[in-house]
Amino acid sequence: MYNPRSASSSTNPKPEDSSVPVKLLMEFLNKKVTVDTSKGELFEGVLIGAEENMSLSLNTVKATFASGHTADMENVYIKGHKVRFVALPEESKEHVKNLQRAVMSARGGGRGGRGGRGGGRGGRGRGGFSRGGYSRGGYSSKGSSSYKSSSYSTFRSGR
Repeated sequence: MYNPRSASSSTNPKPEDSSVPVKLLMEFLNKKVTVDTSKGELFEGVLIGAEENMSLSLNTVKATFASGHTADMENVYIKGHKVRFVALPEESKEHVKNLQRAVMSARGGGRGGRGGRGGGRGGRGRGGFSRGGYSRGGYSSKGSSSYKSSSYSTFRSGR
């Protein structure tokens, strides 16, 4: 029998195609999580699947409904737009830190990165002295023969 959900590529996205929250959830497959929904329902169970749209599949679930009554369920599928938050196990703190470091280093951000405005290309803007990259004119140590001209030595000795 054809099951469109199993044929879908969004059911098992490639790890490199996933967003950071989904990558984090994938780290906790087969671990116990708690999911709170927009209706105020609480589902505690073992995470067996997470999709790009934050839809979640849980096994051996204890559900607490907004009315206060509880129920034990074997399987639960929660659509992503209904998920308010997901409480992960205690070991998640270290995973979050590692994932944030990986994301920041992949972007080139964080401490020691290329910096903000200007992208680390140096210089003072239009005509100032440039430290190493190619600037828009003025004194440049690269790409210009005027670097060793007399005006440069006059500029340096005038300090």
